[in-house]
Amino acid sequence: LGNPPGKEHILHLLLGRLALADHQLRNGHPERALELTDEVMRIDSDSTEGQLVKGSAELALGDPDAARETFAALSAAEPDNWQAHFRLANTERIRGDAPAARASAEQVLRLNPDYAPAVAIVAAADIAAGRLDAAADRAAWLKTRYPASPAGYELDGDLALRRGNFTAAVAAYGAALERTQSSDGRILVKKSEARARIGEGKAAIADMSAWLAAHPENLPVRVAIGVLMQQTGDGDSAVGAYEKALADGADDIVLLNNLAWLYFERKDPRAREVGQRAYEQAPDNPSVLDTYGWILVNQGDIAGGLPMLAKAAQLAPDVTAIREHLDAARSMSDGSP
Repeated sequence: LGNPPGKEHILHLLLGRLALADHQLRNGHPERALELTDEVMRIDSDSTEGQLVKGSAELALGDPDAARETFAALSAAEPDNWQAHFRLANTERIRGDAPAARASAEQVLRLNPDYAPAVAIVAAADIAAGRLDAAADRAAWLKTRYPASPAGYELDGDLALRRGNFTAAVAAYGAALERTQSSDGRILVKKSEARARIGEGKAAIADMSAWLAAHPENLPVRVAIGVLMQQTGDGDSAVGAYEKALADGADDIVLLNNLAWLYFERKDPRAREVGQRAYEQAPDNPSVLDTYGWILVNQGDIAGGLPMLAKAAQLAPDVTAIREHLDAARSMSDGSP
């Protein structure tokens, strides 16, 4: 019998597995990356690099809650690991928790004061909280410190959008696009949404469609095209865009909710099924509650739809359309209060 593998051999094996996992993740195979990191974690549960790749794979697989748990545990175990804090901050940003994202990003800046992505997350949290002057200061710092980076210009666009200056937002996002090397389409979507606010929705759709032809795997851009089509009154084309995104694996709330509503308008029986999928993912979203509740009511399930509309109205009391749906549903239910 041979001797059991020594520590050096095990370390070499772990490093090889981690390198392969990282390669798989970077090449669009997060499932395989997660399998490999699980192998590493079974041997070395404290592997820092293993946890970083594991959380990133979970995020790529559309499970930000699992990624948050992974990065939060690593940040707690290694409080001086700025990369762990940043991965956590970025995950919180994706989850929509701006205060938590800001708190983690501030931990990054305590350890690495000039790290631009963390500055951008803090500034985005400032915008969300209405601290626009503070965000503008950070955007100016980013443009001065990193003039070739899109981050400061993207923040300028976000600030202009928040202030209602859509023309300035278009220009700022354009400047950001000139500096980006990313193919995720995120800034393009922001610019297109701003263009729609100044009456350039159809031109923005054409530009996004041309970009999508070169990046057909980009589902967020495909969904965004559907949203703009819907907003510009081309519901039939929007249905096609949403259905294509759905067939390719997209499953986000905006897609499902909008498609359910368009199906409902077209008396398509699939409206209920798609609306239910959106509701199962976001049972506390007032727009989703309104869409699914109104579909149920109009299909004769007043007892099922009325509580959803009531909850939607409670969550969004200033949205007139929700209140109108609720009042109509109550009228159908023999005027019960």
